Amino acid sequence: MTKFSTQFHNHSRGKVVGGSSAINALALIYPPKSSIDAWKHLGDEGWDWDAMAPYHRKFHTFNRPSKETAEALGTGYIDEDIQGRSGPIQSSFPEFQEPLGKAWPQTFKNLNLPLTSDPLSGQATGGFGYLSTIDTRTWAIQSPQLLELSGIGSSRILRSAGIEVFVDNLKLLDQYVQHTALATDPLSLFTQYAILRSILESSSEASVIIGMGASQMHFDQALQKDIYAITEPENYVSFLVALAQPFSRGSVHITSASISDPPKIDPRYLSHPLDIEILARHMQSIPKIAGMEPLASLINSGGRRLPEGIDLRSLSSAKDHCRPNIITNNHSCGTCAMKTLEKGGGGGSTAGSGCTGSRACG
Repeated sequence: MTKFSTQFHNHSRGKVVGGSSAINALALIYPPKSSIDAWKHLGDEGWDWDAMAPYHRKFHTFNRPSKETAEALGTGYIDEDIQGRSGPIQSSFPEFQEPLGKAWPQTFKNLNLPLTSDPLSGQATGGFGYLSTIDTRTWAIQSPQLLELSGIGSSRILRSAGIEVFVDNLKLLDQYVQHTALATDPLSLFTQYAILRSILESSSEASVIIGMGASQMHFDQALQKDIYAITEPENYVSFLVALAQPFSRGSVHITSASISDPPKIDPRYLSHPLDIEILARHMQSIPKIAGMEPLASLINSGGRRLPEGIDLRSLSSAKDHCRPNIITNNHSCGTCAMKTLEKGGGGGSTAGSGCTGSRACG
């Protein structure tokens, strides 16, 4: 668990059949091309969209939806030429479609925000219903813990835990981030920020991901079971806004020399002022989305709002709402920087640790 201001956040790691997909709505959402290409711009040759695209196809098998599902969700955007055909992980659309799921894409079309292309192309913005899948891996938390327990990391942290220092690397594990692929150059945050700015200033790039769920969600709670608990008698629709390119950076470090003790996760959510600015401004767009047809006809305009007293009319009040209601989206990454040891990374594009023959999955 991590602490933000006076609030603790639960960081589940999917230790069940199906892995982290079990705590991430079984969602298969691809990164934008610009985020992957940023790796190359930061000096990681061979790590860009064109190099990764074959593996996006290789890892999964796309299952074509039925005619009824395709019509309900408007899946005409799917480009089967770039979808996987023989990978081990199955991707598909749920055959059962409720009214909210059908209304979502059309609502964005009516807002003049139609989906521009297949998300797997890496160049898509707009509203759509996502594919579902099961992913059995969860790496971003355990890898930095294993590296430090092996004597690789900040000498200050290692010695405080009584661990012999093998590679003194102060910044390798201090790039924890959620919902961005920019975590490769810990000694040059200025370069990262410059790339992030160019992405956010592009009219063809998304700055946030907005989602909707037909359930109650209590983001002022810490544990997953309490966040999704049904505590109110009415039926609710919950809207979620996630930063696509956050500027804030956190860390994951050991708390002892024992593999059984969980690491300390400090995500430092909203520690960069631009994150709260972008998040709050997009929170202000939720009433507009909820008020657009056909979604508007499915929501009681005079119904209750949770939490009680929520006010998004001013930017300052939207910020006040965001701070205590932020939670993890279980998309942790960036804890093992892929960069040369001299620049504070993990010894190159093998995502290693600065020592010969080692590899870590971050």
